Amino acid sequence: MKWITRERPKIDRLACPWLIKKFVDKDAEFIYVAFNQVLGQAEKLQAIPFDIPDVEFTHYNDHCTFDYIIQKYKITDPAVLVMAVIVRGADTDRHDIAKESAGLLAISLGLAHNITNDYALLEAGFLIYDAFLWKLQLTHFQKLRTSPAFRTKAILQEFSNSTREKIHLFTEKTWKKVNQIQKVNNMLYMVFDHA
Repeated sequence: MKWITRERPKIDRLACPWLIKKFVDKDAEFIYVAFNQVLGQAEKLQAIPFDIPDVEFTHYNDHCTFDYIIQKYKITDPAVLVMAVIVRGADTDRHDIAKESAGLLAISLGLAHNITNDYALLEAGFLIYDAFLWKLQLTHFQKLRTSPAFRTKAILQEFSNSTREKIHLFTEKTWKKVNQIQKVNNMLYMVFDHA
């Protein structure tokens, strides 16, 4: 699938492509154009427009496009659901709904200021959101592991299998990416846990 939105992404226009690539379509392509060209180019390129008014993939009430994609594709990963509140708070300037929202906004604005190529910015954004997901999944796992409910067979089966799969992804050929994610995770830790 091709997806298209307005140029100079900050929050939703970085988070949504990451979410789509991770949970909807690993081969998705993303196109950034001027706001007034989005709909015309979407039709010409047969791309799905997102995060602009009057299209399907957009804001609804107090929820952002990231929320809509989660709902539309029935994404149930607990860490992504926590992330959705943080993204919503950063994207809609409602930092009261998640303390991490202000930090995510600061990181995103800083990236956008320092990286002028939208596709390079998207690549950097993917590292941020990969690190963010890893941190939230780790936190969720630690909370589950200390709860009595974690000992039940169903929870052990469901969570430990997915956790084992994720751990096995960290092979020798991915150490470079792991180191990049670790650096970003340390930055996120400093911003979110010391806010």
